[in-house]
Amino acid sequence: MQAMRKALTLALGLTSIAVGCKKAPPAKPVTFAIFEVVDCSVGHTAPMPLRGSNAKYCIAPSPVIAGTDLRGAHAGRDERGNRILNMYFTLAAGDRMRAATQRLVQEHGQMAVVIDGKLFMAPEVRTVIADSVVLTPDLSEEELEELAASLRVIRP
Repeated sequence: MQAMRKALTLALGLTSIAVGCKKAPPAKPVTFAIFEVVDCSVGHTAPMPLRGSNAKYCIAPSPVIAGTDLRGAHAGRDERGNRILNMYFTLAAGDRMRAATQRLVQEHGQMAVVIDGKLFMAPEVRTVIADSVVLTPDLSEEELEELAASLRVIRP
């Protein structure tokens, strides 16, 4: 009887865990990079339109972070319930990001997040960033989950 009760408890526990899980969205390949935003007159690059806006920005010719520098990405919510994207970088990429953002904080500079060749976000850098960053993209929960899954499958 006690063995049956343990088996039932275990089965119910597993069922409750499985019910709470959501199926991960299918991951589709994407390209990803983070660049510094540069002055268009100095950078000699064509302005890139910001997704969902009339604003345009010029970006540096080389990225600070490339897709292969990611070691993880997860969708979630912050303490206020806003949707966020957590991204984690390799140690070498974290060193490059720290150096770039230390300078950009002093200059009130911006970084450009480019996904699939489109300017996704261009936030002002307000603090030094190293091996991880939290973004607050204007995406639905499903879009954010899909993006996080796609970022997790980027390989060199």
